[in-house]
Amino acid sequence: MSKKSIDWNEGLMNDLKDPEFARGFVEACLEEGVPLQVAVGKVVKAQGYSAVARKVHMAVPNVMRAVQPKAYPTIASLSKLLNRVGLKFAA
Repeated sequence: MSKKSIDWNEGLMNDLKDPEFARGFVEACLEEGVPLQVAVGKVVKAQGYSAVARKVHMAVPNVMRAVQPKAYPTIASLSKLLNRVGLKFAA
């Protein structure tokens, strides 16, 4: 990976620690067709799996599993993670 790419990724990870930025990031990802688990996974990784797990009252392995693109998390698990950035599922 080039230096610019590394710098950009580090900058994004720092920005994703801010809940407002994270919410906008997830919304933009969904508008662009990025899978929900991938978008939320980037936010969770940036904020730290353990910290997020504590705040949403889930076990760390469950948080990690919920954001894996090939996993099938429950709506409840994804809902908890979305609520962390101020988003929720709508009917």
